[in-house]
Amino acid sequence: MRALGADSLVWNAANNATAWSHFLGGGAPGPYAVPARATDVAGMPPTYLTVNELDPLRDEGLELGRRLLGAGVSVELHCWPGAPHGFATLVPDADVSRRAHDALLEALARGVGAAVRPPLA
Repeated sequence: MRALGADSLVWNAANNATAWSHFLGGGAPGPYAVPARATDVAGMPPTYLTVNELDPLRDEGLELGRRLLGAGVSVELHCWPGAPHGFATLVPDADVSRRAHDALLEALARGVGAAVRPPLA
């Protein structure tokens, strides 16, 4: 697998630093807020994990999935081919975006044990 740099078409290191700063709000994250930073992921809930082929965060997501699986956590993992960070928002009508949306709704429906409807347009 080729490593991606910190910058890509849509996401870059500066965006990442800003997002983390806003998300963490100066506090220390707990393992459920940032599971990739947890030293022990055993006992985490079943996980739906999606990564994008052209996303600089891809390898971090794949590593989290590997760690969860290794700890006995049930993981459903999707890697969307040819997709950069934020692809489903940028091109919501693209085939890959529709497939990603449908897969997410199906996973949610399984998780809650009921049909999940897409948001009204």
